[in-house]
Amino acid sequence: MKRKLFITGIVILLIMQLNLYGEIEKSARATALSGAINTLYDINSIFYNPAGISLLTGYNLSLSFMPLYNVENLYYFRIAAVIPVKNFNLGIGLFREWLSHIYSENNFTATLSHSFSPYISSGINLKFNLINAPSKNDVSDIKDTLYYITFDIGAIIHIFKYLDISFTGANLTNPTISFSEEDLSKEKLRSFVIGEKINIRDYFYILLNEQFKENKEVIFNTGSELWLYNTVAVRIGFNENKGYSMGIGLKTGRINFDFGLKAYEYLGNLYQFDLNLRY
Repeated sequence: MKRKLFITGIVILLIMQLNLYGEIEKSARATALSGAINTLYDINSIFYNPAGISLLTGYNLSLSFMPLYNVENLYYFRIAAVIPVKNFNLGIGLFREWLSHIYSENNFTATLSHSFSPYISSGINLKFNLINAPSKNDVSDIKDTLYYITFDIGAIIHIFKYLDISFTGANLTNPTISFSEEDLSKEKLRSFVIGEKINIRDYFYILLNEQFKENKEVIFNTGSELWLYNTVAVRIGFNENKGYSMGIGLKTGRINFDFGLKAYEYLGNLYQFDLNLRY
């Protein structure tokens, strides 16, 4: 009985974390920058702003696997790939969070992005989310399967040398899923993000994001990235809901490594490592 109550508590904690703190960031770079990457050209823009993969060249692959917080048997896995197709870039992404065999969330994302010029890029993605959760009467096994389908659109515009701006519309079908037996719900509110990238130097820039949710909540997050000798990146970020974060990046030819760190008050530290390959 105690074990069942413990597992139920962990699942409830996980769901509350996803609702109150927001989902974990989908890459170590995004973690370090507190999610303010909507105006960057990055492989993991698949999960943020689909326009952000439009200027990537060649074949790109990014991998991440890590334990989450201080919860035993709670893990996260992500893989993202970008493939050039004629005048477009095709992005495919998958991330999965799971607690043993009790709870799992699986997201599949397909992205199509195009650059009209070096100054204007746009993209669209389609997301399918599948959640497996325990029932109230038997928390020892998965009983409920829930899913939703939604899509995002995005654009990045290079205004002049010192300023880029971006626009993203996320979860445009406004899907909501409910864990009726637990009287809990996870709502994916429709939201719009305006992002700015202020280029202080070629090797140093500041990122700003303003997210406007359909429930009239406004979330502000910011980050900055400094490149040393075009090899090592130092990153810091701030999100008004999640607090501060930091991280580093290492660029070595066709292989890049990223690390991000975010401390949560109740859930402990989140460490994120990424391996990025380019061919």
